[in-house]
Amino acid sequence: MPPQMAVSTSHIPDLGDPATFEQGLPCAAFDAIHAKGGFHWQPASLGVRNGGFWFVTNRDAIREMEMDHARFTATRGVALPYTGL
Repeated sequence: MPPQMAVSTSHIPDLGDPATFEQGLPCAAFDAIHAKGGFHWQPASLGVRNGGFWFVTNRDAIREMEMDHARFTATRGVALPYTGL
């Protein structure tokens, strides 16, 4: 697997907050997450029980997730976002 590019994700807004999208898509944030590659933990304040959610950003990460059922599982339940909209 090629080395991952170092990308600053400190400017990524809370993508779980609908207010983030009021002015349109935060394309720069999506680009930074995608450039980082693999898995990205997104802290979120709305609609989550565990403080955030994961982005899976490329084919290799998706394959890893699909093949490793012990680490990537929904057997403990899922939490769908609820924003009250």
